Amino acid sequence: MGFTVPADVLDVDLGIAALIATTSGLIRGFAGFGSALVNAPLFALLFGPLAAVPMSAIFEFVATVQLLPSVIRDTDWRLNTLMGLAGICGIPVGAYILVNADEEIMRRVIAVIVLLLTFMVMKGWRFRGRPSDVTSLGVGAVTGSLLGSVGIGGMVPGLYLLTATPTAVMARATVISLGVFLAPVAIAAFVALDVIDETLIWRMALLLPAFMIASWIGARSFRLVSERRFRRLVLTFLTVVGFVTLIA
Repeated sequence: MGFTVPADVLDVDLGIAALIATTSGLIRGFAGFGSALVNAPLFALLFGPLAAVPMSAIFEFVATVQLLPSVIRDTDWRLNTLMGLAGICGIPVGAYILVNADEEIMRRVIAVIVLLLTFMVMKGWRFRGRPSDVTSLGVGAVTGSLLGSVGIGGMVPGLYLLTATPTAVMARATVISLGVFLAPVAIAAFVALDVIDETLIWRMALLLPAFMIASWIGARSFRLVSERRFRRLVLTFLTVVGFVTLIA
């Protein structure tokens, strides 16, 4: 008995989704975070927030597993653990909001968060206070809540860690490793809430190869491509994505 892909999976939207997954994979592999800022809003346009958010979480988990071996040595595991434990507590809250909120409102919330985070990066925002355990726990809780509700979990700790860790390499590594704690818990929460169905599973099975290949290419380009030029291109793209999702 063979496997049959449902007819509602193999459509034009899947081709568009493959382009989105490829783009987000390149960004994730290069920067260590940012793929959710592409996946969550654009998948929300195609499939709705209830499908887009768990899809984004699954992509985050796969990226973490794929990139983890290359960043273990550079990760600040103490910070990672603090944020991860708090994030685990925040995920169910966010997932509950996702399931019970109006989908149209959630789509626009996703767009606003994408625009806000992109603007913060454009303006060079950094955490100005003194990093502490309490602050790290707070960042983790916010990260988990955002991952569960809008599928965006990497940018907030990324901005914080640029100050809380001594180097950009360590910040990138710690953000990637944070997915070890958060992504599986988010996926489990979505399963428990019956958000992940057969159609979503088939979409992910078909889209993940494109994402993984692109992520691998992005990771190999980390030390070869001009970071400033890549960052400018990505921020411009994310701004367009945010506005399109907001007004569509």
